[in-house]
Amino acid sequence: MTINPNNNINNSLNDHKELISTIKSLGLTLKIAKGKCILTEGEDVNHIFIIEKGCFRTFRWINDEEVTIGFSFEGDIDTCPYAFINQLKSTDCIEALTDSQVIKIHRNELLNLERQKPELNKYIQRLLSHYIEILIQRNIDLRLKSADQLYQELHKRQPDKVYKIPLMYIASYLGISKERLSRIRKNFKPID
Repeated sequence: MTINPNNNINNSLNDHKELISTIKSLGLTLKIAKGKCILTEGEDVNHIFIIEKGCFRTFRWINDEEVTIGFSFEGDIDTCPYAFINQLKSTDCIEALTDSQVIKIHRNELLNLERQKPELNKYIQRLLSHYIEILIQRNIDLRLKSADQLYQELHKRQPDKVYKIPLMYIASYLGISKERLSRIRKNFKPID
């Protein structure tokens, strides 16, 4: 189980460097303070965000409870994908967990670029297909693995990122209580 889709535009898909540079040039760079949201529930989703610095969590309100559904880091692209694609209101909130910096790009800028550069569509399809596969794998992991196994895997795959996130958000992401996560971490022994 990974923390985020890991669609890191700085490292992966290197065959699209020029396209990525062009996409970034379309946006506005914003500094986001820890605790501030770049997207809130009910808001029109007209932007994507490229994370330049920092850490964000995506969550939804379900039965008056915040449920963490993902995390994003430097180089990731973030938004509420379903609402962005279908031009709906957001069902998600995206909150900065650290002081951060993003590039905010409006949908119209992307549509104009797509007319000029048809390869943008293929790039977006590649990002979305990767994202879908990660979500499918996460669903399988949540059904078949214990919380201990999930945390062990999480730590093994992304140890530097796990420590940037408050325990209550990791617990929510794993679907367990904060107390249960504390017990798991207490008995945790990294596997090499």
